[in-house]
Amino acid sequence: MPRNGSPAYRWLNLLGLLLSGGGLVYAIAILEPMLSGNSCLFCSLTRALLLCLSLIYLLALLHNPASAGQRFYAFMGFALISAGLFTLGYHGWLQTTQPELTDAQRLTCQMSLEQLSLKGSLFERIQSWFDLATLCPMPRPEGINLSVNVQALIAFTLLMLINLRILLLQPRREGYFV
Repeated sequence: MPRNGSPAYRWLNLLGLLLSGGGLVYAIAILEPMLSGNSCLFCSLTRALLLCLSLIYLLALLHNPASAGQRFYAFMGFALISAGLFTLGYHGWLQTTQPELTDAQRLTCQMSLEQLSLKGSLFERIQSWFDLATLCPMPRPEGINLSVNVQALIAFTLLMLINLRILLLQPRREGYFV
């Protein structure tokens, strides 16, 4: 016998998986070659967040717990999306108000996440990734009218709406008098 509300949760988790996985594939297969080798720490951070979100949606889809478990998965996704939106907003604000970068900052911006992850504890590495993702300038892809910031904003906003729907979804009651 199916659990109350499980079909709606499955469809929402499948939609979230398709959106986050599709965004990840788009960022790797289409957007990365357009940036022509320019290092984009914000893009790397966005890909890491989309990968984590895809895994959460996949786990929620396969596990398909009742409403409390679905809300737990949605809360974890909500936290990741909030981190992405915060980084996106902070990055946009810094890009409009920030003075010129120093030479050391430019060199650091050209490093990849793999090169930056060689030193420090996990918390220090994650903190430095967020700092550098907001500090470094965003390369503009050729041939696309929307900037990477706007594309990330659209993807994170749609994923946030899916997570809010999962968080607020009430299970169907299947009683005689309801």
